[in-house]
Formats: sequence, C-alpha cells, structure tokens
Amino acid sequence: MCDCRKKKWILMGLVLTVLIVLGLILTPRNECAWPGPTEPPETTLPAVTQPPETEPPVTEPPETQPPETKPTEPPMELLFPEDLELTVPEGLPEGLGTTPLELQEWFFQFGVDYRLDYAPTFTEESGAPTDSWEYLYWAFVVNYEQFHADSEHWINGCAVMDAGYVEEIVDRYFGITVTDHRSHRKSWTYDPENDWYVAYPESCNAPFTYLLAGLEYDPEQGIFTAYAWDYHYRYLYSTEEELEWLRQELLYGEKTDMNIRYQIIVTFRLDPETREPLFLSLKKLDLMYPERN
Repeated sequence: MCDCRKKKWILMGLVLTVLIVLGLILTPRNECAWPGPTEPPETTLPAVTQPPETEPPVTEPPETQPPETKPTEPPMELLFPEDLELTVPEGLPEGLGTTPLELQEWFFQFGVDYRLDYAPTFTEESGAPTDSWEYLYWAFVVNYEQFHADSEHWINGCAVMDAGYVEEIVDRYFGITVTDHRSHRKSWTYDPENDWYVAYPESCNAPFTYLLAGLEYDPEQGIFTAYAWDYHYRYLYSTEEELEWLRQELLYGEKTDMNIRYQIIVTFRLDPETREPLFLSLKKLDLMYPERN
C-alpha cells in the first residue's frame, strides 16, 4: 500500500514538472525586457539674447574744495640792485683810489679795520643807539689785537673793558654819548663797583669780507654812501695769510667757496687828517636768512 502511494506522488510530480516546462515554452517572449542605452532626443536651446545697450548714467563728480595754497611770499626787496655799477665819484678825496678796483681794495680794508659786521644798525633819522650794550662786541673786536696782547684786559681768562673806554670809542666813531651802562644779555656783564665790563670767554668771528658794489660822495657835506656785498668764506680763517688769500680771491679771483650773506649800505664822513670814519647810518640785509631781517 505504501509503495503504491509513493509511486503515485512521484508520477504526479513528474506530470507537474512537464506542464510547467511546456507552459514556459509556449508563453510569448516580451520584446522590452531591457531597452539598453538610447540616444537622447535632440533639443534646441533657447537663443541667448544680449541686453539692450544703454549709456551708463552720467554722475556729477562730488564737489571738492580746492586745496589750500599758501600765499607766495613776495620777493625780497634788496637794498640796492644787483647790477649796480661801481664808478669813481667826482671830487673824491685823494688817496682812496682812482679806479673802481682801487676803491674796492680800499673798502675791503675799511670793512676789516672798522668791523662793520659787529657795528649796530641804525638810520640817520633814528640816530645811533645810546645804550652801551649795543656797542660792546664791536668795541671789543675793533681793538681786538690790543686787548689780546695786553694782560691788563684779562682777568681769570675773561676779557675786561673799562666803561670809560666804551664811552670814548663810541663817541669817536658814532658821535654818541653813552648814557646807560647795562649788561649784554649774551655775554658781557657790567660791574658797577669797578665800572667795567667782563665777558665770558668765547671766540669772536673773523672780520667779514666786503666787496664794494657802488659808491656815492657828496663833496659839500663830505658824506660817503657805500653799497657793498658781504661775502662769507666756506671755512673759518684766523691768520693774516688766510685773510690775504681771501682778499686776492674776492678782488681778483673767482670767489671760490664764497657765498654772499649780506647787503649793506653805510654812510659816513672821513676825518681829513686821520681818515677815520664817523658813522652816520648802517643798514644790513641778511640774504641767507631773511627771517632775521
């Protein structure tokens, strides 16, 4: 019984298998099982259109204030023109020179001897100053050789000038009576007990070198008016030999290493016998440092 049932089930399995196989064979195949890659459809991109050309808006530049400009300083007014011509005045006293070059030689030594660089400036209208301190440096350097050689004028290394000497030399060359003896703010101290001036030790400038540019002379009044350039040498000098070299360079040479520092106008009379000056006015114009004028 059992064998018959077993065989029955085996037979049914075989039949079922045959039916399944036949069903697969007879079933039509699907053509679209996997389409594979395909070309994408052609598409037309929209045309790119340029924006209409438009002019950029015109904008006004912002209002700006013009830069501040410093006012230009007017040119310096000279005491006398640069092209002033030196001629020999009529009626000039003998012994000063008969040619422009001889007059320049005379005035060069005049400036060295009377130390115009230390003399106070003043006009004929104002008159020479009466305060002693205005003359202290000049009174010392105009007789520097005498002071330097005389030991009585030096105390503990300091120069000493009697007040009487200051009064005498100021009256002699400026025609002024000193009425007030006062200390100089820089170096000279007045000692009323001894009636003298004491200077702290310091060096003095060598004499300035002047080139005469013009000369006028009034024979009736005996008054000279001299116009001169003050030339500064680039280096300090201290000996007579160096001063002579400067004289030769200024009067006859090319003025090597020399620069114009001042213009000066000085009026004076000359003593007929001693030829010493009596100063009537002195003007100076600093060309190198105009702010000091």
